[in-house]
Amino acid sequence: MSLGETTSDVAVNLTKAFDTVIKKYYGHLVVPEPLIMPTRIKHLDALLGGGFISSGPVIFHSTPETGKSTFAYQLASLFLQLYQNGVVFYIDVEGSGSQETTQYKVSRVQTFGLDKSHRFMHKSVSANVEEVYELINKCIEVKKKFEEKTNEQFYTMFIWDSVAATRCTKTDTVTDHNKIIGLKAREISFYLEKLLPFLKFNRSFFFCIDQVRAKMQIDGPFAQKEKSVGEFKNTQAATAIYSLLHNTQQWIFLSKGKRISINDGMGIEGWILNINTEKNKLAPSQHAISCVFDMNYGISKFWSEFVFLSEATPSEAKIYRNKKMPFPLMIVKASAQKYQLHVQNPSDKSINYKSDTFFKKEAKKKYETDEEFGQWFDYAVELSAYHRITHGMFREDMTEIPGIDFDEETGEYFVDEEQVVPEQVEEEPEPEEQVEESEQESGERYSSIF
Repeated sequence: MSLGETTSDVAVNLTKAFDTVIKKYYGHLVVPEPLIMPTRIKHLDALLGGGFISSGPVIFHSTPETGKSTFAYQLASLFLQLYQNGVVFYIDVEGSGSQETTQYKVSRVQTFGLDKSHRFMHKSVSANVEEVYELINKCIEVKKKFEEKTNEQFYTMFIWDSVAATRCTKTDTVTDHNKIIGLKAREISFYLEKLLPFLKFNRSFFFCIDQVRAKMQIDGPFAQKEKSVGEFKNTQAATAIYSLLHNTQQWIFLSKGKRISINDGMGIEGWILNINTEKNKLAPSQHAISCVFDMNYGISKFWSEFVFLSEATPSEAKIYRNKKMPFPLMIVKASAQKYQLHVQNPSDKSINYKSDTFFKKEAKKKYETDEEFGQWFDYAVELSAYHRITHGMFREDMTEIPGIDFDEETGEYFVDEEQVVPEQVEEEPEPEEQVEESEQESGERYSSIF
């Protein structure tokens, strides 16, 4: 037996001894593995490293009216589908939701069918930071008692909407605002650290919605200029506190891209939603993909994956600006108005499947009614997510590409004017009669979410 092997055996025994010490004296400190909740949107799950993670804060932040709260309601609905023993508590400090749809407002609780579930609880509250902590903490304690009594495991999701709208504990009592400057940040730091062990040991999902603060500047030669808004490292979020940043599991920056109208072939009103991972404990961060966001029903799974198959992601646009992408787009333009699905074999680059041509407005119906097309479409998305994201952009160096800048406010990449941009084929509008059919099909939108 060589000296190296002997040393290795001793090291293994030392490792076992450490494990014995931990189990005997410190086993109560070992937290369980967190849960991962997939979104069922394949390229978004690839970006996130499998989905959203439990056991700590997940932050959604953006400028107002980007879709944070709607996305949160959508995730609440998905959570209840995935976890039969799951309960969602939506803590609405901002007043983003309502229980009923009326002539003048639309209830997102009803939109996502949450009003029919006894496992979803939405409460509009006027609470300060300490009260939000106590509320979540007591709910987790009740959950533990239920588990002990029933010998069953329960799953919890808490949504805090929003961090920025929550008061500090002294807001209602002080008369001079200068006396509470910085207090809210310190309170969030303190109560978050107290809450974290409860989240970790109970594997609770905790989504926090936050707003990017407005750009403000002081005129004059000595005024400090903000280079960006919403950048993680510059802590431009409304809370701007380091404890929240360090303890966050995933920090997601959402930004609006181009507007989508009912006449664009998808049959929805909304926008392209750029999703950027500013921090991610499951996968490499500082990457971005695009989804299609329906202003009423949240992210559309089919149309988001259609766009993913037919267009480069924002990160890919930055990396491969003047280069051929290593893995091709699988939905291509067959003509000015028609598309075609090409599924390429990644090993020899041969085409395994080629669909007949179709108009964009026909794509969703074709996916739902043509079984062969639907199966190849799903396979193409899975294949593309693996090769373009997991083994594509995650392995590229995005920090040293000259002439490319990223706008943190819009979530889009842009090129210096002196650089040459590849010419893009502008999509022609589809025939008028097909646009009319698209409007007739728009009533099926809700079924396309998941």
